[in-house]
Amino acid sequence: MGVHWGEFVLDNFLEVLARVTSHALTDEETERLVRHFQSFHARIRRASQQRLELILTTPLDQDHFKPMRSPPGLRPRTPALSRHQLATDVNADQNVKPPGSRRTPPYCLHTGKLCSQHAVRGFVKTLSVTFLLKTTFHLATAALSGKLWRNPSVVLRRAAGKDTVSFALFLSTLIGGYRGTLCLLRYGLHRRGYSDDTIRSWDSRLAFVSGTLAGLLSMKLDRNRARRVALAMYVLTRSTQFSLVWLMKVWRLHRNQRWAALETPKAGDVEEEGLTMSASRPLPSGRPRLSSHGLLQFEEGLDYWLTRLATPLFFGIGVSVIGYTILLTPETISPSYLRFITSYTGLQQLYGKSGALVLPTIAQAVNQLGDPRSPSTFTNIIPPDTSSHTFVAEHISPQFAQALIPPSLRHTHVICALEHPHTVSCLFAHLRRFLVGMPRALKLYATFNLAMAVLFSHRRILGNPRMWLGRYLVSVVRSAVFLQIVVNVLIGAPCFLRRYCFQSESKWIYALNGLLNAPALLLEHPSRRVELTMYTMLRALESSWKLGILWGWWRARRNGEVAYFALSVGVLMALYQESPDVIRDSYRSIMTRLFGRT
Repeated sequence: MGVHWGEFVLDNFLEVLARVTSHALTDEETERLVRHFQSFHARIRRASQQRLELILTTPLDQDHFKPMRSPPGLRPRTPALSRHQLATDVNADQNVKPPGSRRTPPYCLHTGKLCSQHAVRGFVKTLSVTFLLKTTFHLATAALSGKLWRNPSVVLRRAAGKDTVSFALFLSTLIGGYRGTLCLLRYGLHRRGYSDDTIRSWDSRLAFVSGTLAGLLSMKLDRNRARRVALAMYVLTRSTQFSLVWLMKVWRLHRNQRWAALETPKAGDVEEEGLTMSASRPLPSGRPRLSSHGLLQFEEGLDYWLTRLATPLFFGIGVSVIGYTILLTPETISPSYLRFITSYTGLQQLYGKSGALVLPTIAQAVNQLGDPRSPSTFTNIIPPDTSSHTFVAEHISPQFAQALIPPSLRHTHVICALEHPHTVSCLFAHLRRFLVGMPRALKLYATFNLAMAVLFSHRRILGNPRMWLGRYLVSVVRSAVFLQIVVNVLIGAPCFLRRYCFQSESKWIYALNGLLNAPALLLEHPSRRVELTMYTMLRALESSWKLGILWGWWRARRNGEVAYFALSVGVLMALYQESPDVIRDSYRSIMTRLFGRT
């Protein structure tokens, strides 16, 4: 369970680390502390100046300013200052600018510090905090697994080793580099004579260039390629998500303008309020008005259905790609994710170690049956006078038949014999898998939801523990049922499509079974549907890229993840600067804490 739990946390909720890091890196608390110190320092200076002014304005005896004789053998005292010297020092002290009072350029939004301070602080703080957090996380996981107590010296070296340093350099260069590059580009335009308003109007383009350069340089510093691919795919899916939201926003604004043009008010509509409005343009004729009106109504309906069906549709497409790769090309999917999925299919619980033979054997048989160029020596239907054990042993895998198929059973279809070898009933087999895998899914979500609640909702727990407990139990059961439905439909839907729809074996069966999982997304809470869809699309994109390489559609590019990570960061930062409202509140707050108001 430890391996699957770690993979689940790392792959599904990568933003948890970003959220914790953002709270440690936020400038808000730091600037508040700096302001307190500056205020305290200013009070001391004012008190000292008032004391000196009191001395200057109070008549004193001239003997008070005479230097005193030092005792024999001691160093002479410094001569006392005159009134003129004291007045000069007070005036000079008043002209000294307090720390942090230097003016921020008007084309930048960060306050309280210069551009160089803004960039350097971001780099140094991110480097130190990321190094500390990653080291702590490594030590905590090692302590929970027991490795820290068995070999502490090795664990400590790895916790603070090259991998931790490279990741800290990656994140600090990304944040500090973006801040510094954006301010530098603005400064360059300012030096060339552009006005502050013009510079601010170019913010999205400058942010795209700054984000792309920072992403390109920072990704080069991370030496862990598996982590680079995971981060690049994560940022790509997020930038795609927010870009689609931005396109929908632009489409709606354009549509509102067209509605306003069709509904131009007539003269005298608001005469009773003392205003007289006249039509700025003649009203269109009847037929063009109706056709434009009908087109706008069609777009409104399309917007309505896209808003409500896009998330389940994309989820179904993502699950279809994942199901296809798991059942037909398991080599194109991450081994850790493959282990995670198969651990909830019930194969290990039902068949033990032999359960690992099921999916590879299915892929071998389907590829032979579904490919017309493959010289397969068997058909999809098992002959009536042959048992499933004998047929599979002769034509597919003697090892599989010997380990899993009882000699007396006879399945109708060959792939059904491979998917559920212990029974001929497809419905009974998949219901049994659902029930067998349910305790494992409940354990997974109970642990994960509890950890997330303790990290981010502890105040709600303490405020009303009974209400939180009820919601917690409902969310655990709902998420576990959702996971089991998705996994079992993914594996079991080909049985019903093969028997009742296609009547034969086809690779299209494994491309369509994921779409049947789209309604299952409605079981989850609305706030989690988009996150699950984005995670599914992330895995689907990764598998699609490897599948295209396997089929020869394109070639693998060395360091290709660096390029699309840099472009994705550029798009994301351009949206953050130009239209931050298209970014979800939780991610926008994280980005504000990490990158600040630049």
